[in-house]
Amino acid sequence: MARRKIGWYIDTHQELKDERDELLAEVDVVKKKIAKHEELTLERFNKEDIDGAKGELATGYIEEVDRYSLKDRRKFEAYIKKTGHFELFQGRVSTTAYRELLALGKKPAGVGVFHQINFRTRRRPA
Repeated sequence: MARRKIGWYIDTHQELKDERDELLAEVDVVKKKIAKHEELTLERFNKEDIDGAKGELATGYIEEVDRYSLKDRRKFEAYIKKTGHFELFQGRVSTTAYRELLALGKKPAGVGVFHQINFRTRRRPA
């Protein structure tokens, strides 16, 4: 097998990204159809005062879930300091904030670095 030129790898990578983007565009169209259909289905469920039903392929039901967000960060942080419930924090470090501190010569304690190497391509203008 002949050795391929580096340009082949780059071009193939870009072609695969283009293919992915086309498929993602199709997925977006289907997601919008699903959202509209869910809206219509919920209207029907509400009209009939039901919370579940069966079709031939699936069972549909209404699921209610509470999600939580910060309303007052200072109060939340004070609560955590007072109670010790640190598990309420997610274990992620903001890359942007961390880099800003590094730029100021400050290195936050207890933070590890995961070094990731990515390969990228950009479509050349036609």
